[in-house]
Amino acid sequence: MNLSSKMIQECDGQVRDDRPDYVEELTLQRKVGWQEGSPIVGDPVGLGDDLSQGYEHYRRRDELFQPDAGKFLSELFESDYITSLEDASEELNTEKSTLEKACDLHGIDLPESQSSDPQEPESDTFVFPNGESWPLELLQEPVYADVRVLSQLLATNGMSVEESARYISDRFESNVTASDVRQEAQRVNIL
Repeated sequence: MNLSSKMIQECDGQVRDDRPDYVEELTLQRKVGWQEGSPIVGDPVGLGDDLSQGYEHYRRRDELFQPDAGKFLSELFESDYITSLEDASEELNTEKSTLEKACDLHGIDLPESQSSDPQEPESDTFVFPNGESWPLELLQEPVYADVRVLSQLLATNGMSVEESARYISDRFESNVTASDVRQEAQRVNIL
């Protein structure tokens, strides 16, 4: 961690103009579930981008019966993330029966498994945007209250309060709000 008192003094919870390039390139992880993370089909969503825009190209519900939906469904079922009809249903927020009919119409074979395989196991480390990782046992619970995490995300990386909350939420599949991050950052005098 490369902290400076000047960075902390200048930290205001907004995006810093001179932040490292790797922060600009951060994306939400791909996760099965309607708008749960970056979409399974298509480009990943940037950390500061509107999540709903990443799903604009998705075909759902009755749209699955349109001629162009076959290609989309093929891409969806070819993904390593989709291992069952249930996974696809969650990703599209569409009834399984509708999805089955659409797949039949477009000649798409459904996966043999009918139950969702577990996602990757939870990590016992927190990985910072610069790639550095810390064991969770060394960090305060909840992670968003740890002064070192807040200093790194807000001051060193120049992330906004909103981006920091979204980054932590995405990495831990939790619901950390900007208000949570702001309150803790004020408590430890980073903001």
